[in-house]
This record gives sequence, C-alpha cells and structure tokens, in this order.
Amino acid sequence: MKYSVIDISSSSLSMIVADADGQKNEIIFKDRKSLSLLHYLDGKKITSRGIEKLTKFVSDMKETCVRLEVQKGYLISTAVLRSIENFDEIKSAVAEKTGFPLNFIDGTTEAFCDYVANIYYATYERSVLIDFGGKSLEICDLSKNSKEDMIFFNFGTLDVRKKFVKKIQPSKKEAKKIKQYVNESFDKANLPEKNVYATAIMVGATARAVYDVYTEFANIDDDSGSLKTISYKKFKKLVDYLLTSVDRSKLIMNNAPEKLYLITPAAIVFKVLFKRFGTKNIIVSDWGVKEGYLHAVLSGDEKGLFYNFENNTVGGEARDKESYNTQGQEKKKDEKKTLNKAEKNSAKKSKDQSKSTSKKTDAVKGTESFTQIAEKTVGDDTENSEEITVIKNKKIKKPDSPSEDIKIKGNGKTEKKVKSSSAEKPADSTKKTSAKKSNTVSKSKVKEVLTKSSDIEKSAEKSGKTAIGTETEQITEEISMTEKLIQKNKDDQVKEQPKTNDVSE
Repeated sequence: MKYSVIDISSSSLSMIVADADGQKNEIIFKDRKSLSLLHYLDGKKITSRGIEKLTKFVSDMKETCVRLEVQKGYLISTAVLRSIENFDEIKSAVAEKTGFPLNFIDGTTEAFCDYVANIYYATYERSVLIDFGGKSLEICDLSKNSKEDMIFFNFGTLDVRKKFVKKIQPSKKEAKKIKQYVNESFDKANLPEKNVYATAIMVGATARAVYDVYTEFANIDDDSGSLKTISYKKFKKLVDYLLTSVDRSKLIMNNAPEKLYLITPAAIVFKVLFKRFGTKNIIVSDWGVKEGYLHAVLSGDEKGLFYNFENNTVGGEARDKESYNTQGQEKKKDEKKTLNKAEKNSAKKSKDQSKSTSKKTDAVKGTESFTQIAEKTVGDDTENSEEITVIKNKKIKKPDSPSEDIKIKGNGKTEKKVKSSSAEKPADSTKKTSAKKSNTVSKSKVKEVLTKSSDIEKSAEKSGKTAIGTETEQITEEISMTEKLIQKNKDDQVKEQPKTNDVSE
C-alpha cells in the first residue's frame, strides 16, 4: 500500500510517498515547496492570505498523490504552528479545501519521530541526533528510546537570526552573541558536554542544506548513494568563511538559495554543539520527521488521522486532545516562563505605582500648602498681625502668638522677613469698613491663586509628578504679593483712622 506524509514546517511544505508492505517502508518519491508561513503572521495569527497559500500548496501535493496512486495520506504540522493562536481556523480551512485532517506534532513527538527514523545510527559509537529546524531544535540520545529522554528547545534558525542578525549575514560580533545565547540555553537544560557523545547525526532540511554548502566549500563529490559525512576541522573553516568572506552569499546561493539567510546562523549553532559534545564523527541523514512519523503511526506507536484517497473519507485515530493546545512540556515551560515574567512585571508595576502614589501625595500636599496659605491669609483679616511660616511642600505652621513677623521661605532657601504693622485697633465701625475693603481688594487675587493651585493639584494627580517647579514658584510669589497687598490695605486703614474718627464724630 502507498502512503504519503506531508509536513508543514517553518520554511516549506515537504512530502514523501512510501510503499509499505508491513515490514519496511520504501521511500519512492520526495517533494518540497518553499513556503514560510511566518511571513504571513499578523501578531500571533496566520493571515487569511497565508491560509490561502497553505491550502493551495496542500491541494497541489494532493494532486501529486493522486497521480502516484497513493491510498492514504497524512498531513502533519510541526514547530511553525505551535505558537499561533488560530490553529483551529487553519485546521478547518485545510479540511474544507483539501479534505486532509491536520495532525499537530508537539516538540517531544517530533524528536521521537526523528529518533524512530534514525534508529539505525544507534549502532554508531555514542551517537546523538540533532534536528535544527526553523522554529525548534531537537536533540536525541540514540541509546535511549523514551520520549522523556528527548530534549527540545523552543528556538530555531529563524529565531536566532531574528534575535541577533541585522543584515543578510551575521558579523563576528553577532556570531559571538549567538554562541553565548545557545550555550546558556544548553547549560540551563543540562545538555551533556564532552566525552558523552562521539558521533553526531544531523537531521532535517537545514542540515542537508548546510551539507550542500559544505561539499562545495570542501570540494567533495556528493555521491547520493554514499554516507554523507563532515570533517569537523573543515567545518570550522567553513564557519569562519561564512563569517568573513565577501563571497559567502555567493557560495550559499549556488547550493541552497532558499536558505540564504539561515545557513550561517545554523552553521554557528552546529559548530557550538559539535564542540560541546567533542564529536569525532559527523553524519548527515536523509531521514527525518516524516519518515519517523509514518513508521510510528503504522506500528501503532503514534496516532493520526489520514485522508483515504479511495473513498474520499477521513480515517484513523486522532491524537490526544491536549496535543492541539500548544503541546506538552513546551506548553508548561512557556506557561512557567510567562508566569515568572508576569510576576516580575507585576512586582515592577507595583513598585512604580508606589513611587507614583508617593509623588502624587507630595504633589497634592504641595498644592494643599499653597491653598492653606491663601485661605489663612484671607480668613484672618480681622486680626492685625500673625506669623505664618511657609516651607515649600513640607508644612505650614500657624503660631498661637499674634503680632510677630511673617516669615516666608521661598524655594526652601533664605528667609525673608516682612515686618507687619502694629498700629492700634480702630473703632468697630472703622474695623468693619476696613475689613470689607481689604477683602474686596484681595479676594480676586486670592481666587486666582487658589484656581492655579487647584489646577496644579489636578495635573499632579493625572501625571503623577510633584508640583515643584516654575508654577509653584509663581504661586509663592503671588501669595507673597497678596499678603503685601492685604498688609498695605491694613496700613492704609491705620493712616485713614483719624479721618474716619472725625467723620464718626
């Protein structure tokens, strides 16, 4: 029976067609079409245009399957659809336009499929499998066969490039940052170091593209029937060439044009892993996720829905429901990371709010100070003299004892004493007339001062900034002028007192 597996990856759609007889799966056809769904991202959603492109490519591959007389076809998606928010929309659109059910593959399962496809290499000395894709990195110890032993990282060539590379190819400085970043990630994951692995098996489209560039650089004849191997010493020279040579882009364009922007970042990461493991042998495999998934689903190790070409129906068994929710361990890691980040942001926000509240309080206190000064200045016209000590934005003290100097400290600096009048109290009728006159003269000015004070208070509450600056200095000045005006009116009252008494008589 003929089976097909179509894989939606971060940079392409690829397909294999295999003839399976129950014991072995023979690959009889391969196809690949360049399509980066990441170019159609709007936030964390694939746009309608991107979905349209995807369904068109799947339909084209479906037609190929019909021509090759495929009986059952599987459609899988890997890292590219793990972080998007409209997976269900894409799944529905693909099913409606092509008939294919979409099987989501989480990171652990992807690593397991790589393992299944390359179990043959377990016979090599202390072998480790490396699959560095566009959005993820899977590492498998081929001496272990449990999913829990598979290691994967939520970054790929596209992430590394986006994070560190500004131009077409990375500079030496950017390469150093890439090395530091991946080494820190490997250390956190407790990835084994030297003397653990001796043979590295490179898997995936990126690995094969790197190998194609390597063969031309090292002047090696690529015989499709022979084992693909890489010399670590020559590979180091290739990485150096990719970082310094003016012809580096030309070398990539001649061998892997679709990977122009990704070959060098990928080569840097591969070199870091080879050095970390201290590998003696490096092999490039032609088998990957698609081959492993087909083997796993036919043997019953994995579940999956397929499209039946014979009667145009859907068969098989769907994968666990939770595998469609950004998947297993990586979801937990992402949630934990998001939670920690949220906690840090919350703490920072709380701290900022505390500072802002403190500033607002100071600002309000400041405006209240000026308000109180103005109110006290007008409200006590019946008394000839009082002492009001003003320390800007701190406190207002109104002493109990009358007939003392008025002290005003502007801007928190030197004191300026304004001598108050100590004239005798006039008669009651004169006192009332004078008080009324004083209030008439000063009320408009004080009202203006209070209005400005209120405006600053509102502004301080809105912006969270203290009311210290030009406006508060102006208010201090105006209060001082108001006090002087009131005092002048009182002095005039004293001067006019004899005349008033004469009139009274």
